Amino acid sequence: MTTLTPLLGILLLNASLLLNASLQTSDSHGRDFEEVKDYEVVRPVRLHAVRKRDTDHLRPERITYAMTVGGRDIEMHLEKNNELLPKDYTETIYQEDGARVTTTPTDIDHCYYHGSILDDSQSSVSISTCDGLKGYFRTSEQRYLIEPLSGGDEGDHAVTTFDDRKSPPAVCGVTNTTWSDDFEPPTSRSRSRSAGLSIVHQQKYLELVIVIDNRAFQKRNRDVQKIRERTFEIVNFVNLAYKPLKTFVALVGLEIWSIKDLISVTPPAGANLNAFMGWRDSDLAKRKKHDNAHLISGIDFEGSTVGLAYIGTLCSGHSVGVVQDHTERAIAVGATLAHEMGHNLGMNHDDSSACPCTGDSCIMAPALSYNVPRTFSGCSTNFYEKYLTGRNPGCLLDKPDYKSLVTPGVCGNGFMEAGGAM
Repeated sequence: MTTLTPLLGILLLNASLLLNASLQTSDSHGRDFEEVKDYEVVRPVRLHAVRKRDTDHLRPERITYAMTVGGRDIEMHLEKNNELLPKDYTETIYQEDGARVTTTPTDIDHCYYHGSILDDSQSSVSISTCDGLKGYFRTSEQRYLIEPLSGGDEGDHAVTTFDDRKSPPAVCGVTNTTWSDDFEPPTSRSRSRSAGLSIVHQQKYLELVIVIDNRAFQKRNRDVQKIRERTFEIVNFVNLAYKPLKTFVALVGLEIWSIKDLISVTPPAGANLNAFMGWRDSDLAKRKKHDNAHLISGIDFEGSTVGLAYIGTLCSGHSVGVVQDHTERAIAVGATLAHEMGHNLGMNHDDSSACPCTGDSCIMAPALSYNVPRTFSGCSTNFYEKYLTGRNPGCLLDKPDYKSLVTPGVCGNGFMEAGGAM
């Protein structure tokens, strides 16, 4: 594994074929439902939908589905994640001649929801309804993936758990667990800790840019719409994970290296992290306001590494990470991204003895299983609060503009000022 300059902590997520054997890279990272023998076919029934306007062209703000999973009748209550996309969301692609084209898309179908299961206090849901129900939900007993087998939200869907998957767990090693004073972020000028509520108790907003490298673009058959939907699904899950920490993750930009990579993307993940950090500082940061940027790469990182990130560097030039697109399951990549971002936000790994996880897996556990974690442990929360009070990263207090936006998904009319005609 590449030796990295010890500027500060760097996260290494490693997918090991055998925990007590030599590390090697798997040839295939994802599997379709067709390859999973034990899945259940369910048919959701839409019970209720609430729209802001009296039109069938808008995705509903709230919607309820009933279905039977594992012999249990459940009622899934969903609410649109309106914090996912702010008003200044942009997409960037490149033309054959290298010209960069940045637009605010007019065909976004905002069909991404969070929710819960009725009468289940331990439940959570992160789902898209773009073409059937696709995503993740958890009950008090189990964690599930759901994916449409036929078109429409009331057609046949496959539901499977992560427990029966043969894929290996992921382990994580950190070279350093301290912050570096070299990358201390600027403090907020608008509010200090003595001026009222501390930053810990205020609502925080992390403005995120996702960059898709050329290999990841090729993996999705160069289909911008597929990349967009997958990225939204990933970030929707990350947003769900961070909400309990009073932190909204807003996707302000998606950049696709559609013609070629703008850095040298190679198997050594440490080199990719350093190169991406340099490119972000010299290029992206000068043209797109954001707090944090992550590269999602289609290359197999060296050895068994699937992600790297600097520790405690938000609001600085080193507020970056790299994630391997290591599975077809967007939710699993979302869990990896949430883990990486946790390190950017000052979190270390959970110590199994000193910091037990209340569930069967937590986001910052050093060993990440395909039992998708969705919660942070008490230790992770403490690390985050310590980072917030110690560094007071002011960029987290900049609230994106969510207001005056309607995203008419099904009719495809794009962003529209509130009050405008449909």
